[in-house]
Amino acid sequence: MTSAIASVRHLAPRLFAVVQEHDGRVIAWGLAFDNRTELFSLEGGMRMSMDTPDEVLYLMEFGSDTEVHLVWVEPRGENPVGELSPGR
Repeated sequence: MTSAIASVRHLAPRLFAVVQEHDGRVIAWGLAFDNRTELFSLEGGMRMSMDTPDEVLYLMEFGSDTEVHLVWVEPRGENPVGELSPGR
């Protein structure tokens, strides 16, 4: 069980929000894996896959007057990965 939890911790993607500069509004959430980044908008149902989180900034600002930032979300508490649930 301990090796499974260690594996989950090692492989878990990093979570980030895409935040507009002028009003602090979160416009999308992203998951950064070692080999790709997934992005999910809060409005309009847009979903994108790209190579790196840096590409998110370029794509979200392209053709727009609004500057955006990535805000990385840190895991909560000492043990963000809990116990494994029994399979069905």
